[in-house]
Amino acid sequence: MRFAAVLIIGICLAACAHQPSAVSTDAGALPAPEARIDPGNNYWWYARFEMEWGRERRADFSQNLIIAREIVAPLLARHFEEIVLWRFHRRAAHDEAGHQFSFIFYSTPGAARVIYDDISANQIVEDLLNSGNLLELKLDDPARPRRAGIAGTSDPDWPEPIQNSWPYFIMGVSLMWLDLLEQTVDLDELGSRHGVDQRLEYYREVHEQITALWKQVGRHALFHHINAIYGYEPLELVF
Repeated sequence: MRFAAVLIIGICLAACAHQPSAVSTDAGALPAPEARIDPGNNYWWYARFEMEWGRERRADFSQNLIIAREIVAPLLARHFEEIVLWRFHRRAAHDEAGHQFSFIFYSTPGAARVIYDDISANQIVEDLLNSGNLLELKLDDPARPRRAGIAGTSDPDWPEPIQNSWPYFIMGVSLMWLDLLEQTVDLDELGSRHGVDQRLEYYREVHEQITALWKQVGRHALFHHINAIYGYEPLELVF
């Protein structure tokens, strides 16, 4: 557990170190986050994990946990100096993309190449592919960067200030979820599960525990406190 705690603390410090350029002080605007990492050469990159999904049943989102914890979390700890912003995205729909778990990060092409090499070399990726739980790993081409700017992956229909600020919000949400995952995992119990299928079964149990936390306290811990930040003003909710 000590390594896991250090890993999460390291990621937290990295996340807290990045300040949005929109924040100003009496001394003037704080520097843009990419100022510390090759200014003008940062782009958004995707690592998409296409998961097995029999369309006649509900997608098994618990499969995403092994990717987040055993593939993404270690590389976040190793490469936090090169990653300006990052987040997770989870989706499942009856379309061409199907069920995908995505790790999305904002960094330089050179850093993206190294991070992609790390992901491809991870034994868990091979185990998931061989077991059929992971259908395909889709990585961008670092030689062809396409999504420049902080707002490069935000919804283009949003107002520009929201596009520019949202990546910081969703990184915090992703970090909180990853930390909940780390706190919920019992390393002794996980260590007793041999083979990727047994580990996935344990992560289903962890997924249920995190889902229970979301249902029990998500309204107050998340929605209430976000509402408080915005002065308890009403908003439209459309799902």
